[in-house]
Amino acid sequence: PLTHPTAMFRREALDRIGGWREGHGPEDYDLWLRGAAAGWRFGKINRVLYGWRESAARMTRTESQFSRDSFRETAMNAFTDTARRENPVLLWGWGRSLEAWSRGLEHRRFTVKTAGVNPREIRGGVSKTGLPEPGTVWGGSLCRNQPVSVRNAVWFLGYGSDRSRKTMGDYLAVRGFREGRDFRFVS
Repeated sequence: PLTHPTAMFRREALDRIGGWREGHGPEDYDLWLRGAAAGWRFGKINRVLYGWRESAARMTRTESQFSRDSFRETAMNAFTDTARRENPVLLWGWGRSLEAWSRGLEHRRFTVKTAGVNPREIRGGVSKTGLPEPGTVWGGSLCRNQPVSVRNAVWFLGYGSDRSRKTMGDYLAVRGFREGRDFRFVS
């Protein structure tokens, strides 16, 4: 996590991405996402720089602009700002994360192919349900619309829990796929 009040960056870098934007979501998260897209490198130093009291009354805990939905919308907007619509989005997921990302990206006019992949059906890196290997072209009942290969798609995995992310990450890692290079987790 990046603690916004401790961040240091050059003014020119901030100006190049348009500074902070007022919106319905968390402004600092929006800034980090746009900075990353512009090539900013992030790091932390191993020193205590800032302290505060955690309280249930903090804005981060009480205001709607800091809800999970607001973070999700901010992430989708950042993706929309940098992605090319001609590349389909392949979205593996389960439950609310899959539904929310699918609806949100389709609303933003992306071609979205979804695969409902329940992480509980994958144990020890083996699928109990005969899930196709990630390198195959997917179509038919698994993906809506037309077939797609992960090699020509932007690939998101929509899982909200740490356990599900670990299960799915391990499943893909043994098949040679790397988070950040081949796919990204979203929730």
